Amino acid sequence: MASVCTDGYAALRKVWIANGHLVISNFNDRPGKLFDGLEHIRLAIVLLFKSNDTIHSVHTTTYSKWFTEAREHLFQSLHFTQTTKLLRDGSMPKVGSAVEASVLAKVSSSSKTLHHFVSSTGRNRIFYTRKLSWFVQILDFVPSITDERGRKREPSELKEVVVSSEQHRDSFLCALNSTLFYWLLTVWSDCRNLNKREVFGIP
Repeated sequence: MASVCTDGYAALRKVWIANGHLVISNFNDRPGKLFDGLEHIRLAIVLLFKSNDTIHSVHTTTYSKWFTEAREHLFQSLHFTQTTKLLRDGSMPKVGSAVEASVLAKVSSSSKTLHHFVSSTGRNRIFYTRKLSWFVQILDFVPSITDERGRKREPSELKEVVVSSEQHRDSFLCALNSTLFYWLLTVWSDCRNLNKREVFGIP
């Protein structure tokens, strides 16, 4: 999954885009998975049709989730949509319908993101946990965590964003806990890590 969307694979995506037309299908590993016996196998199947055309197209699916019983019919049920004009720094969005593509285009047209409101001297903070599990943890306080013996321990991979005003903090705290952000996170990330790019990129 990381190959189609994370910064570490940007060079690979440039090679793909430069050499032909792309068709990409995206798959979660819960509740059903493509390959039994393997854990954490969120993956993308990338098909490249080599071409000398001046402009190369990209077609993608949404982030598919299905039950094991539906595996036999999974590929026949995939829906692809053109996302050529929706690429962001070479990242390929996990979008599979005209409605999703339209929403993403409108959201992406925003001229400002959280990054514009970050302050090195501010006192208002938003905290988020980088590792994703079943939900996203974005708070305006450091969560209190205790182990099985009742001892307090620091949360792992806790990151913070500092903004200048309470209004900005509260506004972005709401935005980052919205279903819209969860959808954007699914569209742009590897669905395992909540990276700075996704947090700072919320419109």
